[in-house]
Amino acid sequence: MIFELWDRKTGNLLGEFTSPPEALELVWEIIQDDGPKAAETLALGMVEEGHPVKLYDGSLLIKMARQTHLTAAS
Repeated sequence: MIFELWDRKTGNLLGEFTSPPEALELVWEIIQDDGPKAAETLALGMVEEGHPVKLYDGSLLIKMARQTHLTAAS
């Protein structure tokens, strides 16, 4: 399964990942570099049977990135 991180504002695909935690780590890096506002336009989705499915976006995506980072750091 492929997970994709998109910038909804620009329509750019930021990366493809094999798991959500991999994508959430990139979101965390963006938050660390540019602040949480920079991640508000991002969306994480997956491709299922050839069709995109949105998983998280906006504030929920930011929350998931923080939780994943804190869990990985423990």
